[in-house]
Amino acid sequence: MAVLIVTDNYFFIQGLSHMADDFCYIGCAGSFDSELARRQCAALSADDYVIIHFAHLDHILCFYRYYLSHSLAKVIVAPDAKFVSDVSDINDIYFLSANASVKAVENMFKLKKYKIRKRSLTPREEKIMSLMIIGNLINDISQTLGLSIKTVSLHKSNTSNKVGLLNNNNITMLALMRFILPASKNGLRLI
Repeated sequence: MAVLIVTDNYFFIQGLSHMADDFCYIGCAGSFDSELARRQCAALSADDYVIIHFAHLDHILCFYRYYLSHSLAKVIVAPDAKFVSDVSDINDIYFLSANASVKAVENMFKLKKYKIRKRSLTPREEKIMSLMIIGNLINDISQTLGLSIKTVSLHKSNTSNKVGLLNNNNITMLALMRFILPASKNGLRLI
């Protein structure tokens, strides 16, 4: 089993480098198409892991799509967000919480012991969140979809609970949704 860490954060790589068999320190976004990245990606098997950590979620999305389509390894996203559990599975995308201890991450890789909080968003929740991302208010969404304001608010609240952010504010939630919706299996495009 190999662990490939792809990041632009020197401190993140130092925190996890002792448990990684291989790591890739990316200085700038877009470097996933380098010869080194292609060689590392080709060497990964289904037992291996790729952890992607960037401050900007758009960069994470590019690397996530690249490693998901070019390797057999399990791809884990590590955004700067704290979740209620160390590892979350939202719409078949694995997230590593920012407050996960090194010991928890080590147990995940070495001992294969970890609990995953698995959640899936419904198509209606995805639609409501995609409308919120582009700037629609709850009143506008309710009129567009022909739903009551209470129903739209309930779906927004359910989505928030499913994602499981500890610092649950609209900015963090919408930023995370900007990653989750296009990266999901459905590949929902933002309207």
